[in-house]
Amino acid sequence: MNWFSKEIIGWRNLVKTLAMFVTVQIFYYAGLLFVYIAFGWQISPLQVEQVSYAFYFPTPLFMLWVAVKEEVMYRLPIAVLMEMRIPYWVIIPVILFIQLYFGFKHGSIEHILFQGVGGIMLCVLFLKCGGMQRKYGKALMSVVLAHYILKIILLLSSVYLGEIS
Repeated sequence: MNWFSKEIIGWRNLVKTLAMFVTVQIFYYAGLLFVYIAFGWQISPLQVEQVSYAFYFPTPLFMLWVAVKEEVMYRLPIAVLMEMRIPYWVIIPVILFIQLYFGFKHGSIEHILFQGVGGIMLCVLFLKCGGMQRKYGKALMSVVLAHYILKIILLLSSVYLGEIS
């Protein structure tokens, strides 16, 4: 837990951390998609995220709203537990359960591999960017920004793959 205790300070370090986080997420998703393709399973970025309904709205603004809503719903409970000074050995299983639920809410069991694990990575980012130091506003802004960037990348990849015209 010592790694978490060192907060990311300064815009330059925060931008580097967000860039690293987004890069890790992209490679993780690309690796999962590669496995799906290698086994002949059919899956696309839109099926992974199930956001085709988003295109009835001004997409970037709607995706920002979804990122804010999901981060408040699935990462803010961690802040509540931290504020209650619950021991880490209780918080970690709660984080895992919430993220499994987060993945399952996106569609099915297979979505746990995408959104559930991605949610765990967002929890790590939340804790590292101020959550451990009880700077929840900064931590929440960091994960919302990272989540939003990932959604925009998903949108652009879907357009590139021809799923959206």
